[in-house]
Amino acid sequence: MKHLVLAVTGASGAPYAQRLTRCLLEFDLHVHLVVTPAAREVLADETGLSPFSLDAWTGRPAANVTLY
Repeated sequence: MKHLVLAVTGASGAPYAQRLTRCLLEFDLHVHLVVTPAAREVLADETGLSPFSLDAWTGRPAANVTLY
């Protein structure tokens, strides 16, 4: 299994990062997801995702995602 790091830093592209994560999970990848505190604030504003939930972020149980 290949590994990929995806960092979400708080820029306004949070919904794109969420969609990218969901697309990456369709492949045989382990996603290392880094979400900064600023990103969590933006996510709450732009997607209503508050508090942050990895399963809500991925849209399914996220066995092959590690959250940092």
